[in-house]
Amino acid sequence: MRISALVAALFLAWAPFATAQDWITPEYCDLTDTQIDFSSFPGLKKTSLEQSASLIPNANGKLWRITHSSGATSHLWGTFHANDPNALRLPETAVQLIQNAQVVALEFDPVFPTRQSFKRSMDSGAYFSDMDSNGLFQTNRLREIIDPVQMAHISDRLDAIGWGAETADYLRPSVLAEILLNNPCNDFAEGSYPTQDSLIQLTGELSGARILGLEDPRAFRTKLEDPTNRALTFNIIQLYAQALNPNFTAAQQRTFFALYQQGRIGLAMALDKALTQQTFGDKRGETIQKSVDDYLLTERNMEFANAVQSEIEQGDVFVAIGAWHLPGTGGMIELLRKRGFHVSRVHLPDEVWD
Repeated sequence: MRISALVAALFLAWAPFATAQDWITPEYCDLTDTQIDFSSFPGLKKTSLEQSASLIPNANGKLWRITHSSGATSHLWGTFHANDPNALRLPETAVQLIQNAQVVALEFDPVFPTRQSFKRSMDSGAYFSDMDSNGLFQTNRLREIIDPVQMAHISDRLDAIGWGAETADYLRPSVLAEILLNNPCNDFAEGSYPTQDSLIQLTGELSGARILGLEDPRAFRTKLEDPTNRALTFNIIQLYAQALNPNFTAAQQRTFFALYQQGRIGLAMALDKALTQQTFGDKRGETIQKSVDDYLLTERNMEFANAVQSEIEQGDVFVAIGAWHLPGTGGMIELLRKRGFHVSRVHLPDEVWD
């Protein structure tokens, strides 16, 4: 999820201030030597996680071939939203497919199409809550719902990127949710290295492909600004604030990336869900996870499929969306199969086999 130009500018202007999030260092974030280490997750059992993953359809594989009944062929790739060089070293098979594609489709196209759209993104008034009769920003009432420890982590995060810890009470919840979706480890190369998604887009652009955004860049914020989605907004904030916990170790983060490298997406999802239940308790954790997945994955997958269907009927499309969007009964692979496409895995050298 792209953070606006204004937020990015604030990152660059104020990032040097020291905060309680200084534990997120370049060394902590380095993904050079990754390995799966389930022992780094106290209280979670590898066998239970693997059993949960085995129940997820299409649990393994980052790259899939999509074939229409006419014979037209396209491809589906699960991305890793990071700018670490290790995430940017795409397999040669994927690079060639991007370079040969007529259309590169991504979750959204972050390039501003007009001067007006750029100006709108720079409007600071869109980031803060409404003002009261005294001209002061109203509190967003997050503290009434979110655990004090998590609120402290959120405040630390905002301080670390230059907003200031106190803004946790005055930012629009939709804006805060958008900020938290960005991996803190992306901070160090922000504005220098692209995320994997952006690299794919640029590679396609330089090769002459047409870029297709599968949803409007403002769709996420628009969805969460709807008062009826207030619970969803707070659930997203709570879920993604988990990554701000200082107890989340480098070994744990590297395990997630190693699972991604091996194409074990379903197992990474099962691990993610288990951590959520461990943090919030089984019942509440299940409620939060389902609420977020129903929107970020299930609902948006349907929108993605609707947006790309006519394109992949013609073929030569490279679809790149977050890896979590691929597996599952509501995942893109099953959605496309239900629409009559043949979808088969393309095995890559560094991946596990089914």
